[in-house]
Amino acid sequence: MVDSNDQIYQIIELEKENQNGKLILGCSVGGGIDQDEYQNPFSKGDSGIFVSKIKRMSPADKAGLEVGDKIVEVNRKQLTKSTHEDALKMLTNNSESFIELKVMRNMVTDDPRLMMKRAAVEFKVARSSRLLE
Repeated sequence: MVDSNDQIYQIIELEKENQNGKLILGCSVGGGIDQDEYQNPFSKGDSGIFVSKIKRMSPADKAGLEVGDKIVEVNRKQLTKSTHEDALKMLTNNSESFIELKVMRNMVTDDPRLMMKRAAVEFKVARSSRLLE
C-alpha cells in the first residue's frame, strides 16, 4: 500500500474529441464498487475508478492523464463510491464537451518505466518554475 504522502491530487481539464458525432476522451477506465477490488492492478483493495489505458494523441493523453490515475471527481461530482457503469455515464456524457477530472496520482511505483516518466515530468515542471524566478 502506498503512503498518503506519496500521493498528489491534480485537476485535469480537457475538451473531448468529436468522432463521428460521439464525444470521446480517448481513455479506458476500470474499477467501481461493483467490481472485485482485489483484482485492481493499481491499488489492491481499492474499488475506485482508475485509468487503465490511454489512446496516444487523444484528449486524455494531451491533457496529461496517466495510466494508474485514480479519478475521484468528474465535474466536481464524487466518483469514489460509484459503480463502473455510473462512472462511465459521467465520463462519456455526450452533452458535455469539456470535462474536469480530479485525479489522485501515486508518485512512487514499483514499475521503473512509470517512475522514469513521472520523474521526467517533475523535472520539467521544476525547471520551468526556476526560469520564472
